[in-house]
Amino acid sequence: QNTTRWKGGVSQTTVEAMAAYSKQLWPDMVTMVRVVPSWLAQAPVTYRYLDAAYAQYAPRRGDPAQWVAGEVVFAKRLGLGLVLSMNVLDGGSKNSGIPGLSTGKFAMSAAELQRNGAAMLQEAYGCAFIMYRYDATYYNRSDIKAVMAGLSQMARSHPATSCRQ
Repeated sequence: QNTTRWKGGVSQTTVEAMAAYSKQLWPDMVTMVRVVPSWLAQAPVTYRYLDAAYAQYAPRRGDPAQWVAGEVVFAKRLGLGLVLSMNVLDGGSKNSGIPGLSTGKFAMSAAELQRNGAAMLQEAYGCAFIMYRYDATYYNRSDIKAVMAGLSQMARSHPATSCRQ
């Protein structure tokens, strides 16, 4: 959907065709695309070969629990699994005060990490949970370590969900 990166964008039809081609080569492979289900739903495509979509939370998306719930509705409607993600190093608010990796971006504060991570992990439909990128300085902060311990426990108790629906 990124028209600046992909010179006009890659259509939903092309995404499904790419998944079909992948399944020709590797029939048992789970196929995923790093795009939200709400975008995939904007075209009248039946996804027979694509298995899962990818929803990465950012503060501009608003309340994380409401946003995830909305993307789950689209994923279910399309028959797709859903990988849930957060860009912890560049997806925080300005109020976090923790410089991000990119100029003008901020890392998530411990409070943001807790709120957003809990919203992701409380969604039973999610088939995977990713915290995009690792940075030792960030993850070694005592406040971040404490939140990560709690999120790790939540992840361990999350019901196993297949990315193939």
